[in-house]
Amino acid sequence: ELGWLGYEREDLVGKRKFRDLLTSESQAVFDESFPVFMERSLISDLKLDMIRKDGRIFPVMVSATVLKDRNGRFLMTRSSVFDYSVQKQLEADLREAV
Repeated sequence: ELGWLGYEREDLVGKRKFRDLLTSESQAVFDESFPVFMERSLISDLKLDMIRKDGRIFPVMVSATVLKDRNGRFLMTRSSVFDYSVQKQLEADLREAV
C-alpha cells in the first residue's frame, strides 16, 4: 500500500528507490547507515524524513533485515517503515513542558 505516500504503485516501482523519497538530510543519514546495515544485516528504528507526493515531509522509523541465500549472498531486504509523526509531536510537547 503506497497511498500513505500519495503515490500509486506505478509511480514508484521500477522508477524510484526508497532513497529518492527522503529529504536531502535523510539521504545523508541513509547513505551513512546503509553500509553498516549491509554488514550487520539488521537496522532498527532508523529515524528519517520522507517526502510525500504532495511535498509534505513526515518522520518515519525504519527497521530492516537483509535476506541472504545459503552461500551468504545478498538476495533482498525486508523493511518496515512506520510513520511516527504523533510520537515525535508528543516528545516535542513533553520537552517543552519540562
